Amino acid sequence: MISTYSVGNNVKVEAKDVIKKANVVQISKAISIYQVFHGYYPYTFEELLNEGDIKEIPNGYTYQRSADGQSAVIFSLSENGNGGWCWNSESGGIKLADSESDCQIYIKN
Repeated sequence: MISTYSVGNNVKVEAKDVIKKANVVQISKAISIYQVFHGYYPYTFEELLNEGDIKEIPNGYTYQRSADGQSAVIFSLSENGNGGWCWNSESGGIKLADSESDCQIYIKN
């Protein structure tokens, strides 16, 4: 019985991680569209909410943009606590980063 619970718990963690990655993808699309229309990335997630580009921001996601608004990153800690999902505007891709600070290195100032 213990091994069944352990496997079931791992599946739940992995499923939540898949959802977090998918959320980062969706948020990054909204941020990228905002950048196309405005010429810069939004200051905060709230700008996306106010314009109706997204309905809500799930808890546990951080966003940072450069001072000039020309680059941005999104980070969400993975469910197992080992790093997290990072999107950066420079590559346009999502990767598993060791920490939030690893994700922020992409910001140009």
